[in-house]
Amino acid sequence: MTLVRSTGDRPPDERLDYWHEIVAESLVRLRISAAEGPAVVASLSVDDLGDLRLCSVRAGGGEVVRTPRLISASSEPLILLSLQTSGSSVVAQDGREALLRPGDFAFYDTSRPYSLGFHDPFTMTVLRVPARSLALPESTMRATTATVFRGDDGFGRLLSPFLTGLAAQAGSYHESARAELAGGIPELIRAAVALRAGQATPFREDAPGTALLAQIKQYIERHLDAPGLSPSAVAHAHGLSTRYLQKLFAREDTSPAAWIRRRRLEMCRRDLTRPASAHRTIEAVAFRWGFASAAHFSRVFKDTYGMTPREWRAMANEGPDRTA
Repeated sequence: MTLVRSTGDRPPDERLDYWHEIVAESLVRLRISAAEGPAVVASLSVDDLGDLRLCSVRAGGGEVVRTPRLISASSEPLILLSLQTSGSSVVAQDGREALLRPGDFAFYDTSRPYSLGFHDPFTMTVLRVPARSLALPESTMRATTATVFRGDDGFGRLLSPFLTGLAAQAGSYHESARAELAGGIPELIRAAVALRAGQATPFREDAPGTALLAQIKQYIERHLDAPGLSPSAVAHAHGLSTRYLQKLFAREDTSPAAWIRRRRLEMCRRDLTRPASAHRTIEAVAFRWGFASAAHFSRVFKDTYGMTPREWRAMANEGPDRTA
């Protein structure tokens, strides 16, 4: 579920303080200067993706600074990836500056001072990654902070549209789906950072394939309710052969058909316990998520979960906790 917070919820003279609070709780503690002064107009949405966090920021001109004092009061080191989606910004860290335009992104490390400057209103997608999940030497990360990754070239061509799409759709995905979709991101970041640093890559050579698989999973999530969603349809939508699509999923010991079936079953199982879906028949829930046959749905549901959809719904409704 996406959490959206805005300074518009507070009186004008309280907004800058509230914006400090929002940013600190969602990303990291910063010193913020806003062109509008205390009456800053800004908003931030948050989606948690397992250990990662994806934030969409909208604000006016100004500057944010990560000072040594703020760093000393923090605990876990984080790596932030800022993807410019409108306007422009300048990221400064480790003696370098990176000018970001829409589609571009840069990394910076919250364990060292940095700043971001914005001359005009902007929007930005910020990915927060625990440094431990990247397992990169500090020297490697330091060599790539505040350098521009162009959105139309190299790893930027993979990451920029993927993160943009994920930020737009994450709120509609189930928690387990968000974690699955984000699973390949740290590996892709390791690949991008190592390549930029000119070092031997501390990642699997199939990192681009990992990113492609994540994009494909995102596509499947958006089309789960389409009865025509099939391995061949997914392959066609991505300009791939069905054989190569099978190969991508085989890396995770599954197949595209099994993945689609699993995600559809998970969404049906969720809806069968939701009060908002209580008026729907089991058949309607199955059809809602792309199953073409009620009998087939009941059979694969029982094979997967050890009980029929009717038994699952009855058991869930008898329990003390129900999902709204």
